[in-house]
Amino acid sequence: MRTVAVWGCGTGVGKTLLSAGLMRAAAARSLPALFIKPVQTGVPDSDGATVARLCGGGCRHEPAAHAASAGLGIFTAPGEAKVTPPPTRVTTLFAWLAPVSPHLAAAREGRGVENAEIVRATRAEMDAFGPLVAAATGAESPSEALAIVETAGGVASPAPSGSLQCDVFAPLALPALLVGDARLGGISATVCAAEALRLRGHALAGIVLFEVEGASDELGNADALRRHFGGAASVPIFQVQAPPPMPEPLDEWLVRVAPAFEAILEAIPLQQHAGAGRESSASHASLALAAAGGCPYLQGRAQTPATAPASPSADSLLADDMRLLWHPYTSATHPTPCVPVASARGVSLTLADGSTLLDGMSSWWAAIHGYGVPEIDAAAARQIGKMGHVMFGGITHEAAVGLARRLVELTPAGLDRVFLADSGSVSVEVTAPLFMYMYMYTYICMYIYTYIYIYIYIHIYVYIYIYICL
Repeated sequence: MRTVAVWGCGTGVGKTLLSAGLMRAAAARSLPALFIKPVQTGVPDSDGATVARLCGGGCRHEPAAHAASAGLGIFTAPGEAKVTPPPTRVTTLFAWLAPVSPHLAAAREGRGVENAEIVRATRAEMDAFGPLVAAATGAESPSEALAIVETAGGVASPAPSGSLQCDVFAPLALPALLVGDARLGGISATVCAAEALRLRGHALAGIVLFEVEGASDELGNADALRRHFGGAASVPIFQVQAPPPMPEPLDEWLVRVAPAFEAILEAIPLQQHAGAGRESSASHASLALAAAGGCPYLQGRAQTPATAPASPSADSLLADDMRLLWHPYTSATHPTPCVPVASARGVSLTLADGSTLLDGMSSWWAAIHGYGVPEIDAAAARQIGKMGHVMFGGITHEAAVGLARRLVELTPAGLDRVFLADSGSVSVEVTAPLFMYMYMYTYICMYIYTYIYIYIYIHIYVYIYIYICL
């Protein structure tokens, strides 16, 4: 399935136009398509209804229960079903009346939603679409289907909880299409939005610019972005002809720019989303259990055999791993099979096939707060922005001194020195000789002091004895 999250560098840059164009491009190929708007404010305005209307007759926007409670109803686009072959689904999950930021709307209306619930509901929609496609087409898996998750506002706009959207949707691990800004000042806004996504692990599939009538060529935003995002890990920059000013109809424009949307659709990578991975005939999670010899508590709970091959890319990765790497705690000649991890979030490891494992070991206790903690990730990004690493021999810096101050404050009196190590084993290797040196020094000093004391005591005793005898 081609899955993608549509982001914007701000409000009103054209996210919904991009979503509608991609849905039409999928329909032109007779591909099943799913559009999800997780968060909507300003009801009765509805991006989902707009997408359904632009897709053509027969396309229905069906809001979920929370969105329906805000007054969103089912909308069916009028006219003949020309560009929306079944199955096509358009839905809005959570919605509020106030035309303000979601965190304000949720607070005012008293219908707040937690981040995990948004992610769960979005993932559930994607999971349910696969069986829907299979039932309608007879295909075993929706390998060529399209699923779009359109965010609200800008990349760092608040979610209903107040958390930044770029943090909230990170667990979905969807490729990102960023709608940039072709207007004056749009280069900075687009670059900042792209970097915010990248820092949180979102993979950029492309940046889309809707041209500004009579100004795009003069401003040169697309060329500047191509220079910035070029290189080995280049991000494709797509330009789409400027839409007509509102309230002119968009139908003719959508037909005219259809080739541009088809090119963007082609740039969205095919991948197996998490739900498909959990329901696949064999998962890397089951391979992990088999490699570990099984777990009594989990026996019977893994519903998949441990013999099916991984995807070609995962196979290649595992083959190179076996050929090039030695892993700890296994045989160097007959190593235990590894499982490829694609991403980590919270307490879960998402494997290459979309299945998940609970990281009960917390990455050897190095990730005790979990993965993808926004505060920790932001602190690491800030430090890397200053300097990634410098040697500590003859050099110091504020981060090291600040940490040492804090550690000395927290530890009991007498522990007033800090030796910074990069792992537990290194800290033991450093501590052991220090302890041995202290032990030897202490007992050698005690031996010397005892010898001197006895020597002096004997001599004084002898002198006193001789004095008395004489």
